[in-house]
Amino acid sequence: MFLKTIGSIVLKITTFAIGIQQFLPAKLQTSEGKFISELQQIGGVIITAEGMVTAISPNASGEDKLNAATPYVANIVHQSEAMLGKKVKNEAIFIRGCRSIASGVADILNSVE
Repeated sequence: MFLKTIGSIVLKITTFAIGIQQFLPAKLQTSEGKFISELQQIGGVIITAEGMVTAISPNASGEDKLNAATPYVANIVHQSEAMLGKKVKNEAIFIRGCRSIASGVADILNSVE
């Protein structure tokens, strides 16, 4: 049952990513589906962080889960094609943006059955 649920969530993330990919600048669209892969990785991080934090502290807040996921999302963003050749000049703003990405993907995952 758990794997079926995870598979369903990954499928929904992929469908969402494919849907929004057409609106991205051509520079961010790659022939290998790098963007979709990165979005799937972020979704996986959100699911993993939620599971780990909940296992450690069953009454953990969404904020606790977001705090756990944010550094891993930042790592994915750092390594993303969109960041190639770019250097972060303001780490606080970068982390805030990664936190927003993590929060947004968590919202998407929480919005689907």
